[in-house]
Amino acid sequence: MEIDCGWCHRWAERHAAAGLPRARSCAGCHKPASAGSIELARLAGINTRGEEIVWARVAQLPRYNRFTHRRHIEAKIDCAVCHGEVAAMEATGQAVNMTMAWCVECHDQSGAGTDCLVCHL
Repeated sequence: MEIDCGWCHRWAERHAAAGLPRARSCAGCHKPASAGSIELARLAGINTRGEEIVWARVAQLPRYNRFTHRRHIEAKIDCAVCHGEVAAMEATGQAVNMTMAWCVECHDQSGAGTDCLVCHL
């Protein structure tokens, strides 16, 4: 549906973490009108009961890493570089192996800093 990633991940432009939407936000777009979907029926139930979605983490960097979505968005790095073409995925999963070598290669190619303190605490 070509919705900008920031529509659901509203904190990405201002904070280190991108954030995840609340059930009522999801239900606003994903209406049960699309009958036949078990997942949409689950979402409708969660929203009706006033519960929240228990999100499963898809990508995890080591705790000593100081990654911020905000800095990458400011650098105009497309979300798909790290997360893949989410719109084309049936289920979201980790698209790339986010190793230090992978990050350093990207930083080298884009002219971003590679000093240890750029990414590590």
